[in-house]
Amino acid sequence: RDLASKLRMNANPSLGEDVVDAMTTNETSWFRDIHPFESLRTTILPELMAAKHNRSLTICSAASSTGQELYSLAMMIDLQMPELHGWDVRLHGTDLSREVIAQAKAGRYSALEVNRGLPAQYPARYMVRDGAHYVVSENLRRKASWDRLNFVAPWPPLPRFDVVLC
Repeated sequence: RDLASKLRMNANPSLGEDVVDAMTTNETSWFRDIHPFESLRTTILPELMAAKHNRSLTICSAASSTGQELYSLAMMIDLQMPELHGWDVRLHGTDLSREVIAQAKAGRYSALEVNRGLPAQYPARYMVRDGAHYVVSENLRRKASWDRLNFVAPWPPLPRFDVVLC
């Protein structure tokens, strides 16, 4: 009751954010549900490339959690889609939780997180070891931007997206 009362009074806005962070699942993994990645690689992105004359793509991972989906996409594009090299590919992730957005921006993952779906060749190519953690390469992190977004609250200004993964 005390917590609910404090939340209703809104005397401490960070308390509400802490409660939301505690209630969100933040579940993700690398190349989660491989079918969307295959569809992007073989159909969706090639069709967009054929239709776009400005050689730019903007892709959003909504409810991105700690960023593995967006970084998986960045790795796939770099390794398996050389026809996109030279294009302006912008990757944007959003999530409700400030904690997971901070981790996504840092691109820092434990060995357990890295071993959840990331094929063996990817850490060696796209990550550096930092003690017991792996950090996504600076080159990939520069391609991604991150924002907090609550789907049911007013949205901040966002770019126009060619693809939205949610």
